[in-house]
Amino acid sequence: MSRYVAEKISKIGKSDTEASKKDKNPTVLVVGPSPFVWQVGDYLAANFPNVELRQRDVEGVATLDGYRLLLRNEGSRLGWRIVMFNDPPDDVKNVLVRCIGDDLELKDELPGDYVERHLRNVAAIRKAMDDELLSADEQSELEIAVGMILQAILEVLGLEEREDKGAGDEEGDPESPTIVATSLVGAKGLQAEHVFIVGISERHIPRSPGNPTDDEVCQFLVALTRAKRSCTIVTCNRLGNEALQPSTLIGWLGDLVSTLSVDKAYFVR
Repeated sequence: MSRYVAEKISKIGKSDTEASKKDKNPTVLVVGPSPFVWQVGDYLAANFPNVELRQRDVEGVATLDGYRLLLRNEGSRLGWRIVMFNDPPDDVKNVLVRCIGDDLELKDELPGDYVERHLRNVAAIRKAMDDELLSADEQSELEIAVGMILQAILEVLGLEEREDKGAGDEEGDPESPTIVATSLVGAKGLQAEHVFIVGISERHIPRSPGNPTDDEVCQFLVALTRAKRSCTIVTCNRLGNEALQPSTLIGWLGDLVSTLSVDKAYFVR
């Protein structure tokens, strides 16, 4: 995805760059669910001079807050309550009623595969804290659960110095397109000559396959309508060891979408 988006951006004409700067808008807007948008954004920041990654502040308690507590104590009731709030397991109400009524430990009453999945992510954070390299699968599972790229997770935990995610030099390169990468929610209010919506796959948007919520539909429509000249939807068929299917939402666009498959041969054509 990153190479394809970068190639398309490199072909943007000077007139589009000048038009966007005249209107005080980014030339390119890259939006999508985590971790796709941040992976693409990091790649672009390494290859273009005028790139800004705008990570929306997390509202309320987040999964990472729960993981922070589970790092200290894997049985932390508050830690599991926070994780459950953001990722409700099956039969969540009955689990809470049993635990409160009989003074049981949440960890012991939650489904085994649910506990195992989240403790894998806690273990991955612990490995990163010890400067151990995570596997691609460990990193992708953690980033999906938390909704942040690994570097941002470490920054939030205070393990790395926060780096400037702006466009390099203060002035940037006036001849190059300006690029903003942000979440679907963060796209609201922005406009750009060219928009790339990345990672539009089932289980990411919508989270429930084939059953998008009203909020997810609105986020997708907002992303589509940010574009002034072109809008490109980019999907991939795998994330780590997770097989992906294109989002149901794409099918709603019908004949408005023309499809292009990108593989290794595409880049050597």
